[in-house]
Amino acid sequence: MSSRTPQQAGRQPANNQLPLRPAAQSTTLQRTVAGASATARPAPTPSRTNSDLDSSSADMIIAVLTSDLAILQNLLPHLQTVERTLASQQPDPKRHLALLQGELPHIKQLNSALSSLVPALRSNVNNMKLEQQALQARVVRFQRQAREDPLTGLPNRRAFEAVFTKLLMPGNALFSMAILDLDHFKRINDDYSHTVGDAVLKALGGILRGFAAKSRAKCHAFRWGGEEFALIIEGVNASQAKGILDGLCASIAQDAATWEKIAKKLRVTASIGVADSIERRGREVLEEADARVYAAKGAGRNRVVGGR
Repeated sequence: MSSRTPQQAGRQPANNQLPLRPAAQSTTLQRTVAGASATARPAPTPSRTNSDLDSSSADMIIAVLTSDLAILQNLLPHLQTVERTLASQQPDPKRHLALLQGELPHIKQLNSALSSLVPALRSNVNNMKLEQQALQARVVRFQRQAREDPLTGLPNRRAFEAVFTKLLMPGNALFSMAILDLDHFKRINDDYSHTVGDAVLKALGGILRGFAAKSRAKCHAFRWGGEEFALIIEGVNASQAKGILDGLCASIAQDAATWEKIAKKLRVTASIGVADSIERRGREVLEEADARVYAAKGAGRNRVVGGR
């Protein structure tokens, strides 16, 4: 400890420049830290990862904590000595005021820097919110594109598989499966153009979407691929589904106004095959519906085959 008294330690220099810390206090703190360091040597901190936390690592941690505790126990008497020394000093308001005035420019500078950051931070937060909204919109769009046919806007074959697989699970209700194939579609492409063919597919997609929405039974319409479409009608057998699909088949053939808008003298018909989950089990329902499409074409096209 220093031999100088607290009064001597707090005495101001003759040039009236106030030091940030009295020499006696600095010497006391230096000796305190030096005494604590000489009493106990801190153990090195081991390099640890999550995978290394086995029994040997636990022993190492305990050893480090024990060493830290020893340091604190040896440091405590020195800290108590410093505390008693500081408490015995006379308060010096002028010195404290000078210290505060010396720090004031730094405080103002820090406040100015923080104030200038606020608009930038707000702008960054707003930009992040906008980017998050845009990202969420992209995710929704990609999810829709993954299950939607881009030409017709109908759910695609991947979406069909999801619905069909769910309906095949044990305990689910009766359903009918239909496959619709446009008649002479290659001729439409050859005689008119592939652009006209695409317009026909797009228009048929709209017809099927409206048909599914207006159907009394729960109905799903899908773009199967090429000129083929699929329909799933829940809660009805093949005979009941045939009665519903006969109306659809007739409306396609009779909708001259829709086809005339696409190309002059254009006529469109479709052949439909239907089967239900009572007649066939599992994916055999799909295979039977597909076979009945060929039966409809063999019987003259523009008709529905299926049911009893």
